[in-house]
Amino acid sequence: MKKTKISVFIFISLLFVLLGCKKTVKAFLTEVSTSENYVKTLHDGVVYIKCAYRPPEFLVLRELENDSNSTIKQKPFEDALKSYEHGVYFEVRIGMEDGSNIVRKDIRNQDEFKLRVNYLNYGLLRDFFIIKENGDKVYPISYNYYNLNGISNTADFIFVFSRAQLVDAKKIDLYYTDHTFNIQREIHFSYPIELINKKENIKFE
Repeated sequence: MKKTKISVFIFISLLFVLLGCKKTVKAFLTEVSTSENYVKTLHDGVVYIKCAYRPPEFLVLRELENDSNSTIKQKPFEDALKSYEHGVYFEVRIGMEDGSNIVRKDIRNQDEFKLRVNYLNYGLLRDFFIIKENGDKVYPISYNYYNLNGISNTADFIFVFSRAQLVDAKKIDLYYTDHTFNIQREIHFSYPIELINKKENIKFE
């Protein structure tokens, strides 16, 4: 009888710990949006570059939150997550320290502006890359430029890397080779692989 009570106590304690590790949707979204573990910023005095690692769970929850006025349910979340699980996602924002329009930085005429916008839309696929411990470069499989010119003074992107290409990485070292904004420093963001591989435990209503 005593052993049974001990076993029940251990089970209840373990269940309490596991449930206690779960984060609410709001707490998780806030952590990923604000924590320096996820969001890192570099400055060169004129331009800043912000890089945010976005777990698949974050992207799915944000999408569901935007698409629905009701409480997010676990089943739709799990179904949508399947489409994101094979990617590693980074959102990047490049802006001017003084708040002026980064896309128009050093632009002299409309032709130069059109060339820059075209490059931002189609030319950055090999400007962002991850360097692995053995020196191999891993390039994004896709990216999207959020062309908000006229609405926002920043240049905003999301870069998608193949998770399968990073299975042997011990950490993530993300680099940006600037050919656009005359940024006067090396651009390098480092993330522990444990963060990239972390499976988030979300508490649903």
